[in-house]
Amino acid sequence: MGFFEAITTCLKKYTTFSGRASRSEFWYFQLFIIIILFAYPFLLFTIVPIELIETLGSLIFIIPYIAITIPTYAVACRRLHDINRSGWWLVPIMVTSIFVVGSIWFIIWACTKSVNENNNY
Repeated sequence: MGFFEAITTCLKKYTTFSGRASRSEFWYFQLFIIIILFAYPFLLFTIVPIELIETLGSLIFIIPYIAITIPTYAVACRRLHDINRSGWWLVPIMVTSIFVVGSIWFIIWACTKSVNENNNY
């Protein structure tokens, strides 16, 4: 799956928490998120007048973060389904991510090869 195909698939499945997501779909979408979150402030300051930014305050910076939250969790849940894990594993992963353990744990699972046989999800 290519970069743009992965992005369109994830955005089409905006709130779909069932099914499976391949490694390439997950990682390309993560790359897209990183690009958007780093490029957004620079684009904002070059396009939008500074007076409008001062008026809206932090609300204008929060909008993209809110917009990508649901598809990020949806593709992560589908990625866990692809390796035959429940999407509910995201809850302990998020809790333990405070201590970095959950992040490492999830990265290892996200890099794991897909299960070829039928799985529970």
